Amino acid sequence: MKSTKVKIGNLEFHARLAGKDYVPIEKRLNESIHNVVFGYKMDEDSMNVPPMGKMIVILSGTCKTSNISERKIALAIENLIETGKGTKYDVYEQMMQILNDSGFFGQTEESEETMEPQLELL
Repeated sequence: MKSTKVKIGNLEFHARLAGKDYVPIEKRLNESIHNVVFGYKMDEDSMNVPPMGKMIVILSGTCKTSNISERKIALAIENLIETGKGTKYDVYEQMMQILNDSGFFGQTEESEETMEPQLELL
């Protein structure tokens, strides 16, 4: 599972959704990560973008760089949007990239190449 380099304005950090991250993140969200990612469909024409607060929880819960707090991430996003240098969709794309690189949507190319058979069925 690879780490994703995230850049939000002037803030940079590495993030990865590890197995041990699911429970603490989902406790903070009060719902599953899956429901956050797929559960906010406005209509057939709209993108499925979760509320900003929930995306911040996921970003901070997957952050693997020390000294990067949830508050720093929130302030970086606030500054990004206020200065017009980014949008909520940019934050959403960063979050989705972390989830994708971490294998949330299935095996990544990297994990497919390095995976050895775990069990042979006869």
